Amino acid sequence: MQMVLNSLQTTFSSYLVVFPISAITAPPAFGLPEVPEEDVHLILEYDAGERWGTLVAPRANRLSNISIISCLFLRYIIIRDQESPRLSGLWPGLLETWQTLVSGAGAATGSNIDKPPYPDLVVIGGLQLMDNWGFRNVPDIRSARLAELGMFLCKLPSETLVHFEMASFVNQVFANEMLRRILPHVDSIGLNEQELPNLASLLSNGTITSISSAYPRAAHMLDAMRTVWAFLNDPSLPRVSSASGPGWRRLSRIHLHTIAHQLIMVRRHVRGGAFARKQLDAMIDSGGMSARRTDIGLAWPFNRAAVAKASLIANRHTCASSAIDPVRTRLLMDDSFAVTADPQRWRSALHGAGDIGWDKRTPDHVPRIHFNATDPVTCWSEPEPDLTNTEESRLSEYFTPSRFETQIEVCVAPVLVCSEVRQTVGAGDNISAGALRVQTTARSSG
Repeated sequence: MQMVLNSLQTTFSSYLVVFPISAITAPPAFGLPEVPEEDVHLILEYDAGERWGTLVAPRANRLSNISIISCLFLRYIIIRDQESPRLSGLWPGLLETWQTLVSGAGAATGSNIDKPPYPDLVVIGGLQLMDNWGFRNVPDIRSARLAELGMFLCKLPSETLVHFEMASFVNQVFANEMLRRILPHVDSIGLNEQELPNLASLLSNGTITSISSAYPRAAHMLDAMRTVWAFLNDPSLPRVSSASGPGWRRLSRIHLHTIAHQLIMVRRHVRGGAFARKQLDAMIDSGGMSARRTDIGLAWPFNRAAVAKASLIANRHTCASSAIDPVRTRLLMDDSFAVTADPQRWRSALHGAGDIGWDKRTPDHVPRIHFNATDPVTCWSEPEPDLTNTEESRLSEYFTPSRFETQIEVCVAPVLVCSEVRQTVGAGDNISAGALRVQTTARSSG
């Protein structure tokens, strides 16, 4: 992901990517602790209907096989790696080393750095490599390492954005500990159509899902995103005991990448338009306001452009080509879809505004998004989801939001699905990194 972020240079920013081990992307001067020779990763990709002996793949997937062990699973990734489960990409002095490198680079270019720099964005990923790992004859240090990662995130300044790239977890105990230790300290989450139901289930009842749809309906995915948003923005959430403690952040962005479409949900400031947002931004910069940009909806600009970029990267990565060939693409997204599959639970979704024509005269009408080939990206705004239906009391036509009233903006883009797939491993990281790069441009550009 670090390489993708670096390759998409614009006028911005500084990144720190924390994966279990980062030897490939770290510069020589970074001081990464020495590790044994890296394991060989053997990846088997297959399409739906392909056979392996008597087994038939029910869906397209891949097997990531490390240390070359011959076996086939249709769903899970097998990890036989010595350093990744220990989270070797996080070591004492990581942030200080990064600050020294950035300060040195600034001095070399004549920049005046009067205080230690901090990353504009920290990306956490690869924690699935710690999942279900058997520590034979050695202590299981995963819990301690997750705690150290949580403390690392707590020490970051409030204006440093934190993105967590989700993955599939099968160990329920580990997944719940990851939920408690890490998710209270992130601003943004990236995940796919298998990982989203898993996270929603973990938040709702503490269990993981055993199966998910390969081609889920957009309305169901939107509702699952609302569920995750509502839980992770509730400071009284019992499953996240540190939700109101030091370093707690309110989730302000969810990026769902599926084979058929890209969806990004972000928090937006409601009142005053661009001029008011710039005034608030200036007040935060000057120290005249203690609020975080993410809390009042000033972070994550250019949502429409980000979801479009993600859609294009999905095709380019899987086709292994920088050019998009229409002959090698197809659309799997429906011609239209509802904004919610559960209008009784998510009545807030019926009170939106944007690219879709909401009919205010029929409050129970569920709006549908219709695909437009000449303008394929659709965006709309709606009240922030919460764990109750009490938001109905503030959805009347007479409701006037306060100065810091926020809502969510949702943008959806269809994916030009590659019909001649060359690679799938790393697709999620590349897609997420591309969208993040668009949404972490210089604040003066917003």
